[in-house]
Amino acid sequence: MLPKPGEITAKSTEYASHILFYSKPKAGKSSILSDLSKRAKCLIVDTEDSHKMLDSCKVVIDQSLTNIEKWNQLLSIQKEIYNAGLVNGVYTPQYDIIVVDTLTRPDEWSEMAGTMAYMNKPAGKTFNRKKDQRNQITTDVFKPEDDEFETVHELPNGFGYRYSRDAIIAMCRRFETLAPVVIYVCHVKEKFVGANLGEEVSVKEINLTGKVKDNLASTVDTIAFLYRDENKLMAAFSDEDGSRCKSLSGKTIKLSESNKDGSIAVDWSKI
Repeated sequence: MLPKPGEITAKSTEYASHILFYSKPKAGKSSILSDLSKRAKCLIVDTEDSHKMLDSCKVVIDQSLTNIEKWNQLLSIQKEIYNAGLVNGVYTPQYDIIVVDTLTRPDEWSEMAGTMAYMNKPAGKTFNRKKDQRNQITTDVFKPEDDEFETVHELPNGFGYRYSRDAIIAMCRRFETLAPVVIYVCHVKEKFVGANLGEEVSVKEINLTGKVKDNLASTVDTIAFLYRDENKLMAAFSDEDGSRCKSLSGKTIKLSESNKDGSIAVDWSKI
């Protein structure tokens, strides 16, 4: 039923359900995510085997696979999560939180996923197809290891990026149907690794493909840059212009602190 004019519906939550963290390498994000997986019903989808020295609730992408095989394994994991929660035709999430650590890697794999998607469309029916002796297009295709093989990113005028972008965004949307909270973790771009990044959150620093980064940044509830401050891991959240979560907007929060005995005290309570 439609509300009457002027009838206000109260907000349903104060908390962010879709979060984007990004940081420089070795900042300590894997340690705090491992801690989260022990405290809550949290599954870490480890796309680059960064949790191999950490105890955590995780599923790991096989690093020996090709990029398209890694992508397909990721889709299989999504299907497995869904099937695990499906009872009598109704899906009930088995996990309260799913962490994708990192999203930077699937963004790279999506180039091959987008290429395969394009090749299966009418517009791509001649793409990566071999020619016969009469220079006629055949049904035989070049393989990724062939010198003649091209990806959609090589199409003129950047036309092909839409296919890889559609693939990665659709993959993210599927994760968001599988758990109440989804945390995406990304690296900073290589050119910013040595830069003195502080509390200011800048989307341009996130290592994702152009419009993928813009699309995701506009749809998540909040974005935070994780950085080291001596023995502390700090999360600097974007201000109101880049955040729907006013309780976090513009704040810098201590997530963890290393103790002299080597232990790490982690505090998720403010997030």
